[in-house]
Amino acid sequence: MSVKLNIDAQFIGTEKQNPEGIYLEVKGKTVGECLGQYLDSKPLLTIDFFDKAGKLGPTTTVFVNRAPLISGQLDHEVKDGDEVKVMYTPMHGC
Repeated sequence: MSVKLNIDAQFIGTEKQNPEGIYLEVKGKTVGECLGQYLDSKPLLTIDFFDKAGKLGPTTTVFVNRAPLISGQLDHEVKDGDEVKVMYTPMHGC
């Protein structure tokens, strides 16, 4: 199963080198498996995506085929040809 994974450039700090972000073909049955495949090769980025409890951090927004995931459902199933987009969403103070 091939899923398109799109990681927002602002998330990974490459906006100057690659303003379009990172696009990869990954294999996985769930959003978590797809994201995990990318993070296995970049373990230091894990803290940017997840909080200390292992849930998606407050600045991480995930979409599957342009539909936002509610509460960061990493167990959301994906199918061949789906696109998973991970975006950085800045938090603003009050």
